[in-house]
Parts: sequence; structure tokens; C-alpha cells
Amino acid sequence: MKRREQETLKALSVPELESEIRKRKDEMLRFEVSKSFRKEKNPLRQRILRREIARLKTWVRSKPRAEA
Repeated sequence: MKRREQETLKALSVPELESEIRKRKDEMLRFEVSKSFRKEKNPLRQRILRREIARLKTWVRSKPRAEA
């Protein structure tokens, strides 16, 4: 995730961040299914997606604390 993308995602509200998490999880599921049928061009994509999901979840957790 590039710096600009991180800044724009971090500025989103909690429901928008949760929808981004769902998108990343769906992409990860599609990646795992396609990986089982053929060799992927970028095998590190799974690691990248997992880290992006974790980063988004961290931002979701930190949002209510910052607002309170």
C-alpha cells in the first residue's frame, strides 16, 4: 500500500473501512482459490493482502478511541 493510499484510507469512517476489509478478504479468498488451480504470477500477494487487512483492522480499532 502506497503512502497516499494509506492516507486516504485512514481518513475513511469506520463503516467504509469495514467495507474495505471485506473487499480485501474477498480478494484474498479469490487468490487462494486461483492459487490452488494454477501458479500465480505474484505469490507474495497473499502476504500483502494479509498485512493490509491487519492495518485496516488496526485503524478501525483506533477510530473510536480517538473520537471518545
